[in-house]
Amino acid sequence: MVYCEQKEQLHLVAGSQANAQAWQSYYPVCETIYHRLGTQALPACSAIHDGGLVFVGRIDPSKGVEDAIEVAVMLGKSLDIYGAPLAAMMPYFAMQIQPLLQEHANIRYHGLVSQEVLQKRLLHAQALLFPIKWHEPFGYVTLEAMSLGTPVIMYDRGAARELIVEDTNGFIGNSGRAYGATEPPALRGSYA
Repeated sequence: MVYCEQKEQLHLVAGSQANAQAWQSYYPVCETIYHRLGTQALPACSAIHDGGLVFVGRIDPSKGVEDAIEVAVMLGKSLDIYGAPLAAMMPYFAMQIQPLLQEHANIRYHGLVSQEVLQKRLLHAQALLFPIKWHEPFGYVTLEAMSLGTPVIMYDRGAARELIVEDTNGFIGNSGRAYGATEPPALRGSYA
């Protein structure tokens, strides 16, 4: 959200329609300007994936990492988790996430890594799982994944419908167990 003052009038610019809608009841949003991603430095897209799934984000209950783990386990797929908890979320990580990591050999936690390492993993993943549990106003990592040719599977929250064109660059699922109960097209073999 960008704030611009001009002659004592505040002009709000949102990064998505979902973001604008969230602010509309507090103050009118004058324009939506979507985030951009410089793709010049990204590696070329790969038509070959390794069948694994990826989760990227802060390790926090609102980001849905435990749902991503549940989906990967349900589908019998590997899941690479990238991100770290803030200090206040360390008990959540220790009590909720670490036991799941110890229980499931196909789930790997990598913590924070360089952009190069993350992009290389996204490039070869079958899909990015983005099971956000709040109304995410945008989700920058979804742009990164799609720019590398990796489909995104996310809940129908926040800017999901602005980011995802179903069966083209991803899949929008229901929240909860139904998210992984059926295999979306992104998980049925090649997704070219």
